[in-house]
Amino acid sequence: MVNGKCENLDRQTDRQHYPVVDLLKYICALLVVSIHIAPLSSYFEVFPLTKYLNYGIQNYVARIAVPFYFAAAGFFLFRKIDFYKFDISTTKDYVFKSLRLLGVWTVLLFVGSTPHLWYMGGLVVAVCFLSVLLYKRVSLKKMIVIASLLYVIGLLGDPYFGLFNVLQNYKAVNYATKAYFVIFGTTRNGLFMGFPFLLLGGVIEKKKVSIKPLYATAGFILSMLLLLCEAFLIRKYELPKDVNMYFFLVPAIFFLLVFSVNVRVQQGGIFFRKLRNISIIVYFSHMFVYQWIVWGWEAVDRLFGININNSLINYLLTVVITTILGILIDCLSKKEKWTFLKYLYA
Repeated sequence: MVNGKCENLDRQTDRQHYPVVDLLKYICALLVVSIHIAPLSSYFEVFPLTKYLNYGIQNYVARIAVPFYFAAAGFFLFRKIDFYKFDISTTKDYVFKSLRLLGVWTVLLFVGSTPHLWYMGGLVVAVCFLSVLLYKRVSLKKMIVIASLLYVIGLLGDPYFGLFNVLQNYKAVNYATKAYFVIFGTTRNGLFMGFPFLLLGGVIEKKKVSIKPLYATAGFILSMLLLLCEAFLIRKYELPKDVNMYFFLVPAIFFLLVFSVNVRVQQGGIFFRKLRNISIIVYFSHMFVYQWIVWGWEAVDRLFGININNSLINYLLTVVITTILGILIDCLSKKEKWTFLKYLYA
């Protein structure tokens, strides 16, 4: 469905008209934290059911997070792109800012685990690939076909890797597959995962897709139920190499983004804009904060013989500390002497 002229004009205004997107980005940041810090792992032996619940959190619910980031990025990026008069400076500026953000956090996190930084690198690759297609004047329909093919390849290299065994009998495919995984290790990257979801968000913006919130919610819930069945079957038949991507993630993210860009919140615009920046700080800093929490518990154990190293406590502490850190950075960055802190989220 396409809205009228008034609605179209409204959608071209400032990002403050999309507060639900900012709220969902914060929730997605918390989900990313749950992927890296298994919240219920300390309870596996005492309560066996928590093992399955934890698996559901990490490998089912939380898997909407990064695809939503890509789709939201595509939505806002495509608002600046003119398909008929493509200006490379638009995507060039976007890539530069993404690389700057990646560089800042890479330097800050040089000691410690940085598995989550792949997203920014993936975003850069996705935007660069999009730029090439736009420069070549590839139509949106052809882009959708390309993105679909890339995503299918990505699925075969990730959750449906077991299906690839059928193709391993062909030497050329076998050698190419092995060479690819030796070099890149995964199809969870900007080409096979990032670009398809980036384009999905872009299509929602360019086509001005508008679905009533109730229907979008129903579509999201149905997609998540189908995704649950997909995740269960993949695990049952031992197909995955990893579980970063699912087929039903596509409709789930579609309905979630459409819902978030069509719901209007009249109050609290400033709060949601702050939440946008806070979510970025939570995303980038959580592994660093978590490492210090673990070191702190180890010190307490050595000094006092008290073991407080609990997965759920660690998760909650990480969320609380990174959120407070995000609030502080956001507030300080508005002051003249601390404006450089904006490079941590902008």
